[in-house]
Amino acid sequence: MKKEDLIQQIINMKGQPYWVGGCVRDPLMGYKAKDKDLIIFNLSAMNLEHILSSLGRWKKYGKSQLIWAPSELKVEITLSSASLQQDAYRRDFTMNAIYQEAITGKIVDPIGGIRDIKSKQIKMTGPEAFRQDPLRVYRAIQLASRFDLSIESKTLQMMRKEKAAHIASERIYAEMQKWIMSPFPQIGFEYMVKTEKCLSFIKGEQEDEIKKKIEKAIFFRDKSKNPELFMWALLICYAYQSVFSNTEKTLGETDFRSIREAFYQMSRHHEKSNALMKRLSAIKRLLNYENVADCRRISLLLDKEETLLFAKALERIDLEKMIHQHWPAQEITPYFTGNRLKEMGIQEGTEIGKWHQIAFELQLEGLEIKKIEEYINRHIELR
Repeated sequence: MKKEDLIQQIINMKGQPYWVGGCVRDPLMGYKAKDKDLIIFNLSAMNLEHILSSLGRWKKYGKSQLIWAPSELKVEITLSSASLQQDAYRRDFTMNAIYQEAITGKIVDPIGGIRDIKSKQIKMTGPEAFRQDPLRVYRAIQLASRFDLSIESKTLQMMRKEKAAHIASERIYAEMQKWIMSPFPQIGFEYMVKTEKCLSFIKGEQEDEIKKKIEKAIFFRDKSKNPELFMWALLICYAYQSVFSNTEKTLGETDFRSIREAFYQMSRHHEKSNALMKRLSAIKRLLNYENVADCRRISLLLDKEETLLFAKALERIDLEKMIHQHWPAQEITPYFTGNRLKEMGIQEGTEIGKWHQIAFELQLEGLEIKKIEEYINRHIELR
């Protein structure tokens, strides 16, 4: 199936096809268009499905808005029973309500989207925009961050009023992924603060300081093997800076659990939640580094390159030097396995697990294998 064949069949059926949304907006802003959104006026669902079936396979999904997706094309198709002007006012922002005739390429701008693009501002299509879909609050934030835009004052006011409740967490996460991976996440963070829509686990008392740090962190983010988790971990560290960098204020198990739960509730991703916790534990130990044993413990959580990136992003040259000097030359594996502990006379069950942990902790502290063995044997003799 080719896009040209699809368009021609739609026109043959008296439908009026227009490209709309990001695929029209992005080229006008100087960016390459990605996914294609096609809206068709004056065509029934039955006729559209007849066209799609004649050209290949397709699928249909969506609840409030049905979407048809041909299997061989990166195109999402919607139908509108309204006029083009009415359809424009149902969209989120004026810059996303610019249409392009699919057959001629002619641009149709019914509510001034091009004007707002030139002004580099995000403007809602109307006062009902956020009530129709509260997720648009987060979409405005990520668009501002991706394209270095300001949000028009009335739009910002409506964003602040919108409670943005009852949104599926996965939908929020999709917008927040775009925000945290954008070229200007500090802009989005500022708008989160202004609209009081900051995510619960990255709220901070010193917003201006956090914004500055986010801006600096971007350089290191793009060198990370997992840039998204790198940024989430740094943001949480910035938000809880005094806790992370002060040994007297420990980030206890309860705090870690609440952060993990909040992140999981948004992402619905156990693997990412686990990986985030590893990074937070590594940062906590890194910022409270005392001896070589700490470096060994960090190496169990993160690799050397990622740990160095965190040290650089946290602007700690001393920690960079420590990593270079004391990072283990090879992966650390326990000296004492369960079988070896059994041979030494440790009883099976919880005793094996307890002594396996004790032996490994002593190993991380730098004790030689003979010293650890002597320690365990003394315990056995004293029983």
